[in-house]
Amino acid sequence: MPTVFDILGLRGYFFSGDHLPVHLHVVKGNASAKIQVSPEIKVMSNNGLKPKELSIAMELVTKFHDEIMDLWNEYCG
Repeated sequence: MPTVFDILGLRGYFFSGDHLPVHLHVVKGNASAKIQVSPEIKVMSNNGLKPKELSIAMELVTKFHDEIMDLWNEYCG
């Protein structure tokens, strides 16, 4: 389960061998969201992240886009 970031209590990760589309799971406490990374960045689901937390998560996915894609290709490609 590669972790891409753990910043401000938000942890972004995916599962080895995960399914397409490329996406990241983001958790904070008991709240979580699934964010699609490719072909476009968008929220797939949100289960309890506050709007500000979700906004920060989207910023982090954008910031770490290249790293996410590299890790995805390594673990899931």
